[in-house]
Amino acid sequence: MDELSKMAGGREVKLGTCEPGIEFDELADILCSPYLNTDDVSVVRLGRQVSLTEFTVVHLLGDGSQRPIVSASALLSLLELGDTILLNNAELYCSRVRQVARELENSSGFRVNCNVFFTAAGFDGLPAHSDKMDALIVQVSGSKRWTIYESDTNSVQPRVFLGDVPAGMKLETDLNRGDCLYLPAGLPHRTNALAGKSCHATFSFCAPSLKKFLDPGGQG
Repeated sequence: MDELSKMAGGREVKLGTCEPGIEFDELADILCSPYLNTDDVSVVRLGRQVSLTEFTVVHLLGDGSQRPIVSASALLSLLELGDTILLNNAELYCSRVRQVARELENSSGFRVNCNVFFTAAGFDGLPAHSDKMDALIVQVSGSKRWTIYESDTNSVQPRVFLGDVPAGMKLETDLNRGDCLYLPAGLPHRTNALAGKSCHATFSFCAPSLKKFLDPGGQG
């Protein structure tokens, strides 16, 4: 995990490698967990979010209560149609993801959360966009091409580009399992899945953690 910690920080795009220690099936299985909050799952089709109503079933818990859960098999079948499945807050459901997020928090002093993206080969992910937070991307399975553009503004407010990205290309790189990418906030980017079941985890650096304020002279 030291490799990931060293990549974080700064205002430049960085590339590296690591052993993810996380598998596609492990993350996909989370989608059918009876404890998964349906608010933590979304499907994006042609840049727009798709309603999950038809993919939700009611699960009877041991205490007799009912809880809506998404149908993982139905959702994953949408990958072949070009949809992207997004699992938010994956650190709440996967111990390995949680371990990575906590270690990144300790080294950076920022709160870290993780979103996981599933995309089938041959399809784009989300439309070209920029994010308001620095992010560390880890390719879990398959391969995905990242195209990163220069920013035409100093603002880090998130933007979605429905047409051409207004600035020139900064970097184009293919990520395979174990490849990592550090992406500073505000840089427009788009992705395209190249082969296999593409799955990547995005660790986003949010506001400074409480530890940062309680121990400003410490390590984070």
